[in-house]
Amino acid sequence: MDQKQRDKCLKEVRLLQSLDHDNIIQYLDSFIEGSELIIVVEWAAAGDLKRQVRKALERKQHFEERVVWKYFAQIADAIAHMHSRRIMHHDLKPANIFLTLNGTVKVGDLGLGRAMSEHTMEAHSKVGTPLYMSPEVLGGGGYDWKSDIWSLGCLLYELAMLKRPFKSEGLNLYSLFQKISRGDYQPL
Repeated sequence: MDQKQRDKCLKEVRLLQSLDHDNIIQYLDSFIEGSELIIVVEWAAAGDLKRQVRKALERKQHFEERVVWKYFAQIADAIAHMHSRRIMHHDLKPANIFLTLNGTVKVGDLGLGRAMSEHTMEAHSKVGTPLYMSPEVLGGGGYDWKSDIWSLGCLLYELAMLKRPFKSEGLNLYSLFQKISRGDYQPL
């Protein structure tokens, strides 16, 4: 990898090292082998939440309400911990939420995460996954703490409904942005 890619990966390593929480993927080690940066993190053997949602859809069976709240409470606790350390995730989605065999949730993939100084209140970047982006980010405003909370709401909806709140067949990016801006989603 080139120096820019390596610096980006090292940023994720530093973010992981700074977070010690039961619901955040634990950093174990990192090293350079040849020209590759290897980051070793905790293994979550049950895979990611995206896989669990897909499996539930295949079975045509929603998660029990207690499971929805169990997962959501752990994700929210991890995000609260990150925010208390002035770190925003920027890309909360089921593919970045991992599960251990005992059902513990682990928020991971902090590659887009950003540490903020005590004087910085928002970031101006177009990163993340559009289906989980808040209206203010899509409208060109900055990404702030509330933007992670919006993504949390999208995650909760998906856990309850087994589908993303603003996704529909044949939707282009502009139409998606309009749907999100209007808050146009199927009620629970």
